[in-house]
Amino acid sequence: MAYIFQKERILIRNRVADFISRFSIKGRVLDLGAGDVLRYKDLFKQADQYLTQDHREAANYKHDFVCDASRVPAPDASFDVIICTQVLEHVPNPFLVMEEAARLLRPGGRLILTVPQTNEIHEAPYDFFRYTKYGIMEMSKKCGLKVEEIHGLGDFWTMRVKEAQRFWIECLNLYSHPIPAKLFSVCFRMCYGLAEWSDNHLVPDRLQGRFTIGWAALLSK
Repeated sequence: MAYIFQKERILIRNRVADFISRFSIKGRVLDLGAGDVLRYKDLFKQADQYLTQDHREAANYKHDFVCDASRVPAPDASFDVIICTQVLEHVPNPFLVMEEAARLLRPGGRLILTVPQTNEIHEAPYDFFRYTKYGIMEMSKKCGLKVEEIHGLGDFWTMRVKEAQRFWIECLNLYSHPIPAKLFSVCFRMCYGLAEWSDNHLVPDRLQGRFTIGWAALLSK
């Protein structure tokens, strides 16, 4: 599969790295809904153990837990940290997954969570929800988790460029064509640069965060 530069992934990775660095996050880590690529394992340099979960086996490595994300076969208070990125939109009952994360966390443990607010339909038919920060705050409260921080991922112009990019990726099947994918990556890098400047200078303060790609939150038990 061809590599395509996607700003959304960089925004998520940077925010996860920021949480880990500023809050000295370490200990026993569970990647909940890890998928086929371990995008964040290298960021947890101080982790004592990094375990992964998904509902199916990965193509290139073996998950520690292959199960429903709402029913992980591990004792209560098993983990110091859970990371769950871009997963809750793909589960039919996200509240149960949040409850399970709360169960698995030790007292004082932290959940690093990212969710989309805007996105095209993907991984159909397993694409169920989109989230606002208020939805995350409400779900966290009901699960006994405290929102320590929550941040938008980009703003209006970055969101619009991302939507255009995803359209062309799907329209031209770019993942299967490495050379066009490389050319489009160069083009969209420039578009994202202009979008970031526009977000910083052209989006009024009263609209900040209302048109974001999604949210990154740090929750604690």
